[in-house]
Amino acid sequence: MPARSNDAASAVNLQPVASAKLAPTLGQCRAASARMGPSLPRAVLLAHAADFDVDPYLNMFFFPTDTLKLVLLDEGARVIWKKDLGRGVVPGMWFCPVYPFDLDGDGVDEIYYVDNADPQHPMSLAN
Repeated sequence: MPARSNDAASAVNLQPVASAKLAPTLGQCRAASARMGPSLPRAVLLAHAADFDVDPYLNMFFFPTDTLKLVLLDEGARVIWKKDLGRGVVPGMWFCPVYPFDLDGDGVDEIYYVDNADPQHPMSLAN
């Protein structure tokens, strides 16, 4: 059935509420809501890198040229903190999932991600 011009989807008008310059080249960016504390405004955790989608699928994997970075922004897109995870962490959602959640129940989200103990061998399972 063809779409009608008055469909609800055609009435959506998305507008940016804030913007931030993260890096000169942005190939991937993941975002998650994060709580900084019970009386503080919400924040947004971003995980980004210059390389687009580092995928482990057959014929899709490539060696990344950039590192994964985490940035926490407040509601006004001001940087609260940032961290470069370094060469030991392969940037890509399949290799390094990032989860903000409040595991200890104090009202502040902790940031959990998959790290690697050996930056020289990022695919190694040994300690």
